[in-house]
Amino acid sequence: MITITVSNKLEITGLPAEWVNWLQKVCTYDILSPNPEIIKLYDLEPSRIVVPRGLESLIVNSLKEKGYIVEIVDATERGEENNFTVQPHINYTSEDWGYQGVAIDNLLKHRTGRLEAPTASGKTCIACVAIAKLGVAPVLFLTMRDNLLDQFKEEVTNVLGIPKKEIGVIKGRKLDIKPVTVGSLPTIGSKNFMKNKIDQIKDKFAVVFFDECHRSKAITYRESILQLNPSRLYGVSATPEEFVHQDTLRLMEALLGPIVVRIQESDIPGRITPSVYLRQTGLTFLFEKPHKPWEQHIKRLNVHRNLMDCNDRNNIIINDVEKILLNDSKNQILICTILVEHAYILYQMLKKRGIECCFPYKITKDPFGDIDKSKLDAKQQKEDIKLLETGKKRVLLGTYNAFQEGFNCKSLNTVMFVGAVSGKNHVRNYQVPGRCTRKFQGKENVYVIYYTDSSFPETKLQDWAEDFRQYCTNKWKKNVEIIPPPT
Repeated sequence: MITITVSNKLEITGLPAEWVNWLQKVCTYDILSPNPEIIKLYDLEPSRIVVPRGLESLIVNSLKEKGYIVEIVDATERGEENNFTVQPHINYTSEDWGYQGVAIDNLLKHRTGRLEAPTASGKTCIACVAIAKLGVAPVLFLTMRDNLLDQFKEEVTNVLGIPKKEIGVIKGRKLDIKPVTVGSLPTIGSKNFMKNKIDQIKDKFAVVFFDECHRSKAITYRESILQLNPSRLYGVSATPEEFVHQDTLRLMEALLGPIVVRIQESDIPGRITPSVYLRQTGLTFLFEKPHKPWEQHIKRLNVHRNLMDCNDRNNIIINDVEKILLNDSKNQILICTILVEHAYILYQMLKKRGIECCFPYKITKDPFGDIDKSKLDAKQQKEDIKLLETGKKRVLLGTYNAFQEGFNCKSLNTVMFVGAVSGKNHVRNYQVPGRCTRKFQGKENVYVIYYTDSSFPETKLQDWAEDFRQYCTNKWKKNVEIIPPPT
């Protein structure tokens, strides 16, 4: 008989040698980026092999198909029944919650697995209602970013009626466990926490949600997953599998299990499908073929800097901003750049045109007046979002990194990608527009504009634009309109 003991990992005894060899291959991952590395997630001893618990269904099903008898021993933390204080208007039937109710019911059929859902589809709300339906505690919700911690606390208060002061927090030096607790992955995955404090929490939680689980290849992420021992272990992400490298996807499945719930854009009623445009500038830039692999990043960076320094191109962008703002008083624009310096240049140009806009960065300059250092100011960003949502300002500038997970400004309805469009990196070009599809009073349309250029002797910029046009057509199920260069 083969025995599988389920705890923070799977401990398997009685496994034939050929199956041990198979599991070693399954648990070896060749990660290509950002730094190439081979990750092995198994421990091999003479009488047993230990592997991540996300592989439980794969292993059990594979063994049973071959006629093996498998005994499952559950050594996970079961938690205790807990009566959550919930808002009286909340109803937990699938019918009343629509697509979210169906997702909740399907998620709770599994003890491990992942929820994949588009940006602004209510993933945090789904997690909160799932917590209430389970009725066990303690529960831990882990994420990478502080703003997501704050958002989850707000959602717990809004949906479950639990005051913020009664929500536990694991962050920095604070370790306060309550029936519902939020935790910082950088804190829990740090060397100091793993060495001195992990034993205080690893058997404490009955349910754990890992937010943004597509980042699970990060060592802080995977070490946290491998240490915790909940009865139910779930991953949540808005990043579609198509954007994840194959070995990274295999790693994610090993740690958290397969996707058990997938919400599509078409499942969400009232969703605004963006109108996508490729804005041709009519300008040509030098793009040389890299001779060595390490030169590739340098060549791309040079292209981005050439785009940034082109006054004609920047004027095209600023003129377009003016036209969009004048066309409809409800239009609000998010300008995405690759480089902070480019956002700052456009910010200064807009100010000279009398357009008040938001630039939530702290910058220091060198003696020549150029940006030496820059840092996103989270407090200023929150204040800027309030100015936008109250209509006091209508333009927000920044890099892609400023508008990643946790960014939420419902009033924005136009996204302008002014860097070089890369056909091979669609995820940021897909997720940022998704953050503008949230419902907001008076919002009827969402516009996404990508600026495209030509290059020589390599035609990379043209190739990327065409690749991206085809991608957008397939993704949004709409034809991408081409806006010709200004005359």
